[in-house]
Amino acid sequence: PKSIETVKACVDALQNNREAMSLLHPTGIVNNPISENEQAILLDVKAIYPNGKEFVLRLKSKIDNYTIDLETNTITVNDVKTIGKFVNEIDNNIDKFHYNRELGMYSYLLKLCAEKFYNMVNPTIKANYLAVSTIPNYYSKVRPVSKSELIKGFKEFVLLLRYVAYCIGYNGYSLNE
Repeated sequence: PKSIETVKACVDALQNNREAMSLLHPTGIVNNPISENEQAILLDVKAIYPNGKEFVLRLKSKIDNYTIDLETNTITVNDVKTIGKFVNEIDNNIDKFHYNRELGMYSYLLKLCAEKFYNMVNPTIKANYLAVSTIPNYYSKVRPVSKSELIKGFKEFVLLLRYVAYCIGYNGYSLNE
């Protein structure tokens, strides 16, 4: 019962946040942007070593919400984050848990999908954290993500992929363990 009460209060806090709702349900000039929730994106990444050895890393991401605005050539990733502190402390969690790495990956994968399925060319990429506190008064806030944060997060994501590839290719780790 306590968890249900907290969840309902958090959902209410987000639903009462006009800025968050405008990001989750955007409107367009002629056509409304595509807005989807809880969508999975799968991508196979081939690692090739100098000795010619190859293998595939299978990636999966599940995006809380994204929008694809064909009128403005813009894609936006919105990631809901709960915090058991005051909502204004979200930046500490962003750094502590490397959330920018997650959004860097999501943005990259969504860009690939937008290019492939909607013929978007060089879309503008935006991202936001929709933060909600799990403690009373359950405040929420939108925390935009800067371009430099997305780039830094993507670079960190790529570095981790390289570490995984190295461990598999040179240290004998198995993807099946």
